Amino acid sequence: MTQRSPYLLRLSRFLAPKSSVDGFIKFAAYMATIHLISLGMEFGLAGQLHMAHWARLVVTLASGGPFVAASLFVFSKMEQLRTALREQARTDALTGLPNRRFFLETLRDRLGSGEGGYLLIIDADHFKTINDTYGHAAGDAALKTIAEQLNSSCRGKDNLGRIGGEEFAMFLGRSTEREVDIIAGRLLKPIVLGVDEGPENLTITLSIGAAQSRSGERVSAFMHRADEALYLAKSAGRARMMHWEHHFETLVPTDPVPPRRRAG
Repeated sequence: MTQRSPYLLRLSRFLAPKSSVDGFIKFAAYMATIHLISLGMEFGLAGQLHMAHWARLVVTLASGGPFVAASLFVFSKMEQLRTALREQARTDALTGLPNRRFFLETLRDRLGSGEGGYLLIIDADHFKTINDTYGHAAGDAALKTIAEQLNSSCRGKDNLGRIGGEEFAMFLGRSTEREVDIIAGRLLKPIVLGVDEGPENLTITLSIGAAQSRSGERVSAFMHRADEALYLAKSAGRARMMHWEHHFETLVPTDPVPPRRRAG
């Protein structure tokens, strides 16, 4: 990509109509500009205007109108395509939630602005058993149901994303520990999956690791602390939330396999 590409991108975004009214205004403005340029060139070359003003206007509309309209249409479609691609790059295709990359970008921006809060790493318990027993279609349906449950528990100021496999993350900005516990209480209730391939009463539970942000802490370290708390929640019997504490560093054993890749 050349250095000029960002400027051309900004120019095309500016030219693209944002609405029908904006499109009409831009069409009128571009046609008026073409008309004035045409008048200026005719007067500059001939020293006078040979055509009546209304006739020149008709010629301008007939010759330039289709080109301007087609250009505005193309710019509009290009902007729609860019928007769709940008959204696709940020979204997990299966659940419709923000993907890992976009979630981490948002988390990094919020922490960088000085905002504090709690990070929850959420993992579906015994998910591999559902996949192995009822098939991948049932597993996909289960992930969608979990995503819907998590999304319905989010507040407007919270960020949610699927960060890998059966693992999700939620950032609760400017929240107290009591607020975190209330939200977690909703998430820890068994979720009825209702998948076609399994029994009607098939349920799944979630394990949660929670960590409070620290000033100046890197996102990777923040994620790691929440992961450690999730590890202990799993080790303690699943279907529960554990808050990260300082003494966890001596309780969590060395494990070459990252917590997010552990089954179940």
